[in-house]
Amino acid sequence: MTRLQQLLEASTCPLNTKVYGGLPADGGYESNTEYEIGARRFAEASHCILGSLHRALNRPQDRSSYRIETGHIEEETEIIEEIVNEYSKALYIGRIWEDSAFKDQSVESIKSISPRLAKKASTLMRELQDDAIPPIALDLARASYKAVIVLAEEMEKSVKNYPSSISNAFQAPQLRSAVKDLRSKVNQYHREYK
Repeated sequence: MTRLQQLLEASTCPLNTKVYGGLPADGGYESNTEYEIGARRFAEASHCILGSLHRALNRPQDRSSYRIETGHIEEETEIIEEIVNEYSKALYIGRIWEDSAFKDQSVESIKSISPRLAKKASTLMRELQDDAIPPIALDLARASYKAVIVLAEEMEKSVKNYPSSISNAFQAPQLRSAVKDLRSKVNQYHREYK
């Protein structure tokens, strides 16, 4: 396949056609409670990883820009890891119960936004073009989308039993596994593109 054919096929790939891989900057989450802000921050960092991956892939000849973007991918991955560690603390669920003025709004926001975000990220992940992106970059993009999908699914599950209970999405083994996979893909990406 020629480079022109690759570019034409890539025209539908979200890493080439959509800003930040097509994800909303904050996942669409609101700021009613600190717990919800944790989800916003996680989604924002994933959005930034995809944006930097897009810029790195589209400027391969510019080594300075490339180093900046790969450094940013690393920083945003560290932010995601820190968010999972911080927001897995019981205090964030406890504060939802304390903040009666905003807890209903937060739960409704999470219930409304999470399924839409999971669906959007799943669609974008399916639209990635295998032959238009280097395999390691494709794996990193998929891991970024997957982390957002799992975040959204776990956030939705966490408020399913409200008002009797709220669990903590950031403690979910599936989310921790998705973040661990993202870290692995980031490390592989850095090794391959030093």
